[in-house]
Amino acid sequence: MVCKNCGAELVEGAKFCIECGSPVEAPAEPEEVVEPVAAVDPVVEETVAEEPRESEPVDEGPEAKEAPAEEPAAEEPEQAAEPEKPETVEPAEPAAPAGPIGIPVDEAAEAPKKSRKPLYIAIALVAILAIAAAVVFGSGLFASPDKLYHKAELKAFENVSDGLASSYGSFVEGVGESEVQLSGNAELAFDESLFDLLEMGGILDEDLSWLKAIRAEYTVNAAKEGRSGADFKLKLNGKDIATVNGVVDPDDGMVYIKVPELSDEYAELDLDDMLDELYYELPYSVYSIIAQGEDEETKELITDVLKALPSEGDLKKLLNKYVKLAVESIEGVEKSKDSLSAGGVSANYTALTVKIDTDNARRIAKNVLTEMEKDAELKKLIISVADAAGEDGDDTYESFHDSIKDALDSVEDIELSKKDTVTMTVYVDRKGNIAGREIKASGLRVTMAMPKDGSKVGIRLAVKTDGNYLIDLEGDGKISGSKLEAELALKVYGVELAEVTVNEMELAKLKKGQIGASITIKPSKALLEELDLTGAVGSFAKKLRLTLLLDTSDSAASVSVSLQTDSSDLVKLWIDCKKSSGKKVGAASGVDVYDWLDSIDAKGAKEVIKRLKDAGVPADLLEELEDFVDWYL
Repeated sequence: MVCKNCGAELVEGAKFCIECGSPVEAPAEPEEVVEPVAAVDPVVEETVAEEPRESEPVDEGPEAKEAPAEEPAAEEPEQAAEPEKPETVEPAEPAAPAGPIGIPVDEAAEAPKKSRKPLYIAIALVAILAIAAAVVFGSGLFASPDKLYHKAELKAFENVSDGLASSYGSFVEGVGESEVQLSGNAELAFDESLFDLLEMGGILDEDLSWLKAIRAEYTVNAAKEGRSGADFKLKLNGKDIATVNGVVDPDDGMVYIKVPELSDEYAELDLDDMLDELYYELPYSVYSIIAQGEDEETKELITDVLKALPSEGDLKKLLNKYVKLAVESIEGVEKSKDSLSAGGVSANYTALTVKIDTDNARRIAKNVLTEMEKDAELKKLIISVADAAGEDGDDTYESFHDSIKDALDSVEDIELSKKDTVTMTVYVDRKGNIAGREIKASGLRVTMAMPKDGSKVGIRLAVKTDGNYLIDLEGDGKISGSKLEAELALKVYGVELAEVTVNEMELAKLKKGQIGASITIKPSKALLEELDLTGAVGSFAKKLRLTLLLDTSDSAASVSVSLQTDSSDLVKLWIDCKKSSGKKVGAASGVDVYDWLDSIDAKGAKEVIKRLKDAGVPADLLEELEDFVDWYL
């Protein structure tokens, strides 16, 4: 048996087609579909769409069986209140029973397609409302000011902690390596106009116009234990001059230096003697650091401590835990709508104002100290580092733990006056990012602002104390992709000293604790007017600028500092460095300095002098060198 509407095969006994929904016309006897239907009770009108099952024939009742077919039902006294039959039942059209939603079968062929559209629309509306609810509630639109502040501050710290942990990880990894190699170039270049300027100022009385550039190509193999070595290839004005090889051997406390062009021997220098010389040349604090760094026990101690330090991931986890505890301890945040302005750029933000008063200070201290008291990871770290440093780890931790308990007992003694209360306002955008903050405490006011209006961005960093701005760096710029360009003015005590231009600062690198940017600093008009420079000097000063090119990554760095005019680099220092796996340095042996001088080959010395001549060294200087070689050798 098939559906008359769509032709699909029907299940036996089904009332409707499972494909199109059309009613199934059950086989009916002629006498079951004639006039007796007219006597059906009105209740049948509500279920007329349902065909009687074959196994359950309709009971027509005694009145319907006995009444003549042509007798109208309205003549029955008990049927007087019933509606007229022509309006309720159409017995003349028995072949068109009602469809599944009250539509005649001949119209119901199109019903399934039409009836599903409202369903699809309803589902779409529900989905849209669900997404909208997720966005609204997920964005924190209805969150409390405290929760909004916690979320924004922790998000900001997460960006900072990534950079801190990355820098820390690179440092620990670097010093933890048994051997590391650093290679690159260092160059100091000069322009002739610099020497002219120095001569005009009476600073220089020698002709150095021949000096263009001094360059060293270097490779350093540094080892935590054992020997380290360095090789330098020296150039003057682009010409190869000489090679220098060096070895530092901590086992015998000696430094060995060789210049292959002059001698095959190493000259040996005693480290202790070198340190003794430095004692008279350097501040004692600097000397002490160098001297301790050369001590073998100190080296071993530093190495052990570095090994005990937490990994990059562990440090980040530790920092995030305690910062989260401190931030989420803050309550009483006040929320408002406010604009943030810097460098002529203004935008509206949600302003969240926090007061670190007595209650918040106590809450922060209590929550952080309570966690530190029971923190098993912190305990393990303290014991490990103390043991590595030659102390008793258990005793060190016990002392630490006692101090934490004492601090907890004193939490209620914390009392901040109104003057000591720190007030901070953070400005948060719709994505939960902090665009600026202002901190006030005891006459000190620090402002950090970076409002955005499309691609435009304002920048301000200012420190104000006792009513006066100590430093104020402000300007505007533009962000393209992940790069920032900006024009800033630097003021110190209200006087504009310099104009600062930032080109292509890579914001993505800043998050990793790295930097990539070009920064140009030039004297401001206000400064030049204050100095009252006139004539050629004033004209020259207006053209001066200092340019810094910075580019760092996990395994490489490049730094360039140049003093420029509009037309040239007066002087430029450039250093680049690449880190890679190091190589072991072989043992060296040498002779004292005087014996080394005696070992210099005269022919090699003259070859070096010839190279200097090719590099442009003046003849009078070369003559002095030749005279020394002839006399000494």
